[in-house]
Amino acid sequence: VKRVFPDHEMHIHLTSGRVGKNVVIYQNLYPKQNSSLIELLFVVDLCRELGAEKISLIIPWFAYSRQDKKWYKTESFSLRTICKLLKKAGISEVYSFDIHFHRKPGKFKKFGLTWHNLTAAKAIKDYVEKKYNEKFLVIGPDAGSNEMVKTVGGVVAFKKRKDCMKCHKPASMCKCKSKIKDYVIRQEINEKRITHPYILVLDD
Repeated sequence: VKRVFPDHEMHIHLTSGRVGKNVVIYQNLYPKQNSSLIELLFVVDLCRELGAEKISLIIPWFAYSRQDKKWYKTESFSLRTICKLLKKAGISEVYSFDIHFHRKPGKFKKFGLTWHNLTAAKAIKDYVEKKYNEKFLVIGPDAGSNEMVKTVGGVVAFKKRKDCMKCHKPASMCKCKSKIKDYVIRQEINEKRITHPYILVLDD
């Protein structure tokens, strides 16, 4: 049971005073990522206090997964920080779908946690085709979506290009002398790869 006070602080109360040794927690971290993460930490810590020895998370969309790199010394490494908090709270493993920082489906370890990356590509494609009663060609918007779309026979039909906003040259050719550079991302479509009248774009 969750109670939210007028100042927006929350209070968590489990209706049962007992939990098993192996606990599985399902939590959606979208759209209110920050408050959902705090709520999750409260629940995990409470389960540990009540005797849980192994806690697994099922999180369909993992918040901050796109902040999986640190480009500048003075910026936060958001995803790593979230993972540190979860590990410290007592999380053993995480199940999620089409994780941005690990495109290939399967089990792996990162930031001190065991991850199970599942894909929803087939379920989405089946749902769309059933709804519209048509066969769709699945395409990905960039190379990063390749692992996701190829599970349903899809192709990557777009190519990303990163240009410097100052000199307008591609990032690989930019020689602007500044500590922080601003880039614009452009996507170019490969029309030869689109061979079907019905298109479904999938990305993480």
